[in-house]
Amino acid sequence: MYGKCVSISSARQLFDEMCVRNVVVWNSMILLYIHSKNMQNALRLFGAMDELPNASTFNTIITGLLEIEGKLFEALAFYRKMWEMSLKPNLITILALLRACVGIAALDLIKEIHGYSIRNDTDPHPHFRSGLVEAYGRCGCLDKAYLVFESMAEKDVVAWSSLISAYALHGMAKKALEIFEQIEMSNVKPDEITFLGVLKASYEVLKAMKIKATAKAWGALLGACRTYGEVELAEVAGWALFEIEPENLANYALLARIYASKEKYEEAEKVTREMKERGVKAAPGSSWVI
Repeated sequence: MYGKCVSISSARQLFDEMCVRNVVVWNSMILLYIHSKNMQNALRLFGAMDELPNASTFNTIITGLLEIEGKLFEALAFYRKMWEMSLKPNLITILALLRACVGIAALDLIKEIHGYSIRNDTDPHPHFRSGLVEAYGRCGCLDKAYLVFESMAEKDVVAWSSLISAYALHGMAKKALEIFEQIEMSNVKPDEITFLGVLKASYEVLKAMKIKATAKAWGALLGACRTYGEVELAEVAGWALFEIEPENLANYALLARIYASKEKYEEAEKVTREMKERGVKAAPGSSWVI
């Protein structure tokens, strides 16, 4: 379409000069505005349409709105308008709405989207069900998350990881680790998100121990955090190690490197100062490079 080859102003000029504009032309111009981060003009053009908008029009507007912080409810208004016009949102739109709902823990909206999807044959799609597992899990509806998970004929790594993370997030560490054992027996290969969920579950187990966790346990957690780039848990593990092994240079170095790998240089410097205040020094002939 012309919008891919010329500037917005030129495309708009061509658009305005057209005597007859069908819905595809309107959609293309709206999409061009959205790609150019000009949502205001996209909405203005939508309101000026002299052709009946189709599902593609609404899907474009909704996904565009969801890319802007604070526009969830406006996007939902367009979503509901689609219902009224008997138009069907596509899978990308549904998944985007789900992710937005998770961000504000909008459980009622998640249920609404789930109900609509069941009535309109979107529900069986594995990507949608994986999204539901994450959405329900993040909102604390672990029973619903598990039911959706169990209903999946083919469970992808996203569904497994979402369920593990949900249990870990809501303090059910043992259940999270049980699910991880199940994934190991399946044909699904865990990814980094899976292992982050396991890390969080492992931390919950350490917290719940009646006796203090050993330096070996905290060290294993810190090492895993470095592997998977988990800064928050690394901080907890690192400072626990500073108390248990205050003279172990390796612990300070590892936490500082984790911070530096995420460009958290102030935090890395704080670790360096802590090490110096505790009188920890590198062995002669060795160097500590963050």
